[in-house]
Amino acid sequence: MCIYISSIHKGKKYLNISITSASLIFLEQIQTILKTENICSNINKDSRKSSNSYYLKIQKQESVKNFYRYIYDEENPIHIEYKKFIFLNNNIV
Repeated sequence: MCIYISSIHKGKKYLNISITSASLIFLEQIQTILKTENICSNINKDSRKSSNSYYLKIQKQESVKNFYRYIYDEENPIHIEYKKFIFLNNNIV
């Protein structure tokens, strides 16, 4: 999972989230789970010629916030703690 600043507009930072995999089926399964949490995402094939990978991308800021809430829910142990600070340091939540 990659969390990155996609743009800055009028001093506000916009985050995107990307999950990369060689398995399209795996990403489709993740996308199905995310939809149940009101998280909109798109799956695309990596456009580089030598790549056989796909990526799921979350761009809408409301979906980024929902993803944060889903991953960092107190009852959810699947998160990576240091990535939480990317959200917090960029005032996304």
